[in-house]
Amino acid sequence: MIRRLVRLVRGALSPGDGLTERTVKGGMWVGALQVSDRMLQLVLMVILANLLGAEELGLFGVALVVMSGVKRFSQLGLNQSLIYEREENVDHMLNTAWLLDIARTSFIALTLVVIAHPLAGLLNAPDAAILIQIIGLGQLFVGLANPGIVYFQKDLQFHKQFVYSMSGSVVQFAVALGYAVYVDNTAMSLVLAFVASDFVRMLASYALHDYRPSVSFDVPSARSMISYGKWLTANSILYFLYSEGDDLLVSGFLGPLALGFYQLAYRFSNAPATEVTHVISGVAFPAYSKIQDDTKALREGFHRTLQMTTFLSFPLAMGIFAVTPAFVDAFLNPEYEAMILTMQILAIFGLTRSAVATFGPVFKAVGRPDLIAKFSLVRVLLLATGLPLVLWQAGQPAGLPFGLTGIEAASLVILGVQLFPMMEFDVYFVVNIVETSYTRVLRDVAYPLAGSVAMAAVVVGVDGVLDVSPVLDFVVLVVVGAATYGAAVLVLDRMGWGVGRNVRTMVSSMAG
Repeated sequence: MIRRLVRLVRGALSPGDGLTERTVKGGMWVGALQVSDRMLQLVLMVILANLLGAEELGLFGVALVVMSGVKRFSQLGLNQSLIYEREENVDHMLNTAWLLDIARTSFIALTLVVIAHPLAGLLNAPDAAILIQIIGLGQLFVGLANPGIVYFQKDLQFHKQFVYSMSGSVVQFAVALGYAVYVDNTAMSLVLAFVASDFVRMLASYALHDYRPSVSFDVPSARSMISYGKWLTANSILYFLYSEGDDLLVSGFLGPLALGFYQLAYRFSNAPATEVTHVISGVAFPAYSKIQDDTKALREGFHRTLQMTTFLSFPLAMGIFAVTPAFVDAFLNPEYEAMILTMQILAIFGLTRSAVATFGPVFKAVGRPDLIAKFSLVRVLLLATGLPLVLWQAGQPAGLPFGLTGIEAASLVILGVQLFPMMEFDVYFVVNIVETSYTRVLRDVAYPLAGSVAMAAVVVGVDGVLDVSPVLDFVVLVVVGAATYGAAVLVLDRMGWGVGRNVRTMVSSMAG
């Protein structure tokens, strides 16, 4: 019995030979990585939110979003280009990719040092300037990392990706908590932890892969990578503008305290649902790239991905919506009650985002990253029209209608743009690319949505009658939600959902 168990575990954790087996096992490792990493971050955020307060979190948020902006504007799409490359061995391109990345991260570090003070003042957060400079210098470690780690994704060796990423996450957790508790409970704890994690990952990249870069530059390789990556560069800029541009606007109009509430609400509301998407989509892109010329295989892979993503992410999103008041009451200081409605709105946004994010790997795998960039441009234009207007109105004496706060109104604008017209664009193009039907896409989404809404309704009803301690209240609601969704899945699967067959296929692949 013990030997059989050992063989099963060993089979599940080994990379595997066939594409399906490697993809499923890769998903296990990416899942373990995302869950472990996100749990560390959420636990850290809960602790530091109470130690530091929302304003200090807001200052760190300003530094992070400024750094992210410069990174996005200089994104070259090198790794995605190497993964897309049909050749299995891309060693001849790695030195060029390494030198390009060093140049890029050096540019990021220099830019952040120069713009830190004027930009922090513009964002209504002058104390964030030194934080921006330190976090910028840490980007030098990112550029020096071993380019050979691209094989972790290209060859679906996600067990190595797990060790590489988690090494930095564990160090980040330890440094942030240690500094906040024993040195000073300020945003500096988070900034130093962020830099330390990049340094440790740089060391780990050389320990985990035997490729050793050297100073040599191949112009054709650079041209090839940049040519593929140009649309990813455009999309990276646009993604920043619509995913983090709201952070800049919130800080500029309302200050770092409001930004602290807004970013924390986003982290807690979107983390579980979207991390499921990142797990599955992170494996899907390299897997799709290997079958990019087989439309039938691509279509079936897409539907399995969409079905499993919504099966897992929808109940998480609706569960967060239902337990948000209990979560804030149980684990955070009373000041964070100001973010409850924002967190619930963003949970619904996370639900829609998790489904739509499964389309991106298809676009990239068939050589159409331009679609992602074009959709992002439309989203940016729509958000640029609505967000500044509601945030400006929130700062006026009359305020916003219905007593909404600025961050609540901003969340509603983001959700509204996602629901219409962005989802419609994504669905239209993916249906044509994989040659499927709207009915089948709707079917993949309708079953988990029905089960998740029913689960949320039960949880809200139970919460209304419970009269126990806040922590026990939260635990009971989570258990009730899990049990209710489990029962809903059994009923819906008998009605024709088919998710059970998909799960059994995954389990068979995990067993080798």
